[in-house]
Amino acid sequence: MTEREKAGEQQRTEIRAVHEMAIESAELRGNTAEVVVRFVTDQVNMTTGPGGEVVTGSDAITELVDLWTFQREVGSADPSWKLTATSHA
Repeated sequence: MTEREKAGEQQRTEIRAVHEMAIESAELRGNTAEVVVRFVTDQVNMTTGPGGEVVTGSDAITELVDLWTFQREVGSADPSWKLTATSHA
């Protein structure tokens, strides 16, 4: 990010559609619950230079499949789930 900022570049991600969200797996390890969610989306991803020119990526819509891992301590009073990992499927 720092290098991109120094170069005057901006990264842009647009989610155009969400086609699927599904639980891939769920586990309880001790007091820690973990859920892996599969997201299938249409996205536009690109980096633009100071003049708005495309440096990487494009304005084409690409289907991406990602896995997001969420965790929560079961006995905790805090109901929030924390995002602990992301990856491409």
